[in-house]
Amino acid sequence: MQRFWLIRRQPYRETSVLVTVLTEQDQLLRAVIRGGHGRSEFELCEGAFSGTGLTRIQQVAPLAARLPLSGIQLISGLYANEILYYLIPDGAVCPGLFDAYTGCITDCARDLQAIALRTLERHLLRDLGRYLYPSDVSHETVQQDRYYRVTEDGRLVEVEACEPDAALGEWWQMLMDGQWSEHTHAFAMRVHRSLLDRALGGRRLVSRELLIEWKKTTYDS
Repeated sequence: MQRFWLIRRQPYRETSVLVTVLTEQDQLLRAVIRGGHGRSEFELCEGAFSGTGLTRIQQVAPLAARLPLSGIQLISGLYANEILYYLIPDGAVCPGLFDAYTGCITDCARDLQAIALRTLERHLLRDLGRYLYPSDVSHETVQQDRYYRVTEDGRLVEVEACEPDAALGEWWQMLMDGQWSEHTHAFAMRVHRSLLDRALGGRRLVSRELLIEWKKTTYDS
């Protein structure tokens, strides 16, 4: 038996569900659960994995109640699922991802989604080799009082303070160390979105559109 989170699901034939799961072995797998229509996202389960080709998961049972996500918490959880689904190839193993995802959606349920999502994004981008290089073009250490911008391949290059997207080395170092604060969160979100968009090839994310609609409804009411 192996623990797993259900990341994505869709009907498959009459009695089965085609799912994408994140296993406790840090592997993202496409699989089939027979009679799995009662299972849902954000529910930690366990099951027996078997078969070659398309994996089958049997004897599926929940290990805890589904996380009570609603509103912005739910949209944040859906966003976490979307970036996992589109960034991680079927069958790939990403060390530490199960714990990182578990921490992320648990924090979303506690209304701590802002930092939780940035942390998960950083984990995924680093694992894919698409995060920031900790040096400029001269391979010198980033200086906190100098200005840098990120290139398309993730390298930091030193620039003048007046150039577009320039930011202090201190801020870039905080991103690379995963130590952002409320003061630098907007900067982290902007940089991560740019890096993710490149990794996703500009793919549309439904969760982002849901967030826009949620903000309109919340602030217009």
